[in-house]
Amino acid sequence: MSLDIPYIRVGTAYFKIIEKPLISGDKVKVMVRWTRETIVSDHGKSYLENVLKLDGFCCIPDHLNYQPIVENFFNTYNELNMKPIEEDFNLNELEQLIPNSLHFVKHIFGSEQYEYGLDYLKLLYEKPTQTLPILCLVSKERATYAPEQVHLVRYNYSSTTFEFNVL
Repeated sequence: MSLDIPYIRVGTAYFKIIEKPLISGDKVKVMVRWTRETIVSDHGKSYLENVLKLDGFCCIPDHLNYQPIVENFFNTYNELNMKPIEEDFNLNELEQLIPNSLHFVKHIFGSEQYEYGLDYLKLLYEKPTQTLPILCLVSKERATYAPEQVHLVRYNYSSTTFEFNVL
């Protein structure tokens, strides 16, 4: 099963999958409710034979073996738009290749928890369904939480969200 055409039918409801432009210049996938009559009017009745028919929705996060359709259910979890490179690096090599990112991770987790932070981020990517502790980062100096961690996770996993618009 593939999503070669932008329409799907889930149960008895039709949807069109579109990319909505954002003010930042990026695009986000959006699923908009569409009527059968509009599809027939735009493309003809025979077009409906090509529309993928699914039983329902599910949310199955998987970054290593992503599937948009899981056992005849539409996966509302989106594939990440970036892939890791297939090469092993030691920490010194990584610090040369991506110094700003690793400096940011060190800033968030601190020097003592730096490697734990890297492990945490790796687990988020490799095993997104594994139960992990919830991080609540607090600055002793400012007596505040650290929003940088939220920004880092949101940046890396922002494409995994799926927005529904019902018209």
